Amino acid sequence: MMDDYAYGNARIRAMKSRLLDGRAYASLLGAASVDQIIELLGGSAYREEIEGALVKHAGVKCVFEALRSNVARTIGKIKTFFLGRPRELVAILLGRWDVFNLMTVLR
Repeated sequence: MMDDYAYGNARIRAMKSRLLDGRAYASLLGAASVDQIIELLGGSAYREEIEGALVKHAGVKCVFEALRSNVARTIGKIKTFFLGRPRELVAILLGRWDVFNLMTVLR
């Protein structure tokens, strides 16, 4: 049973390197404006989502949409790391984020 989770666990641990570090958070907290936050996120692992969000949104809405999009993409990616029953269990575990994303879209 553990082998069913070993591959997915390794992939998730590898994804951890894409998370913002303490220095990045400090920069975001010290940003003078939302535009500066967008610029900082655009230079990070969130670049793709920021660029996509900037097509339709500006300001805080751009940041919110980029982060929402990143969470949705990441959850979808994590689900592909598992097969069979482990995939079902992971989908149940991550299902609360599907509800969150749906509520966000409906707003």
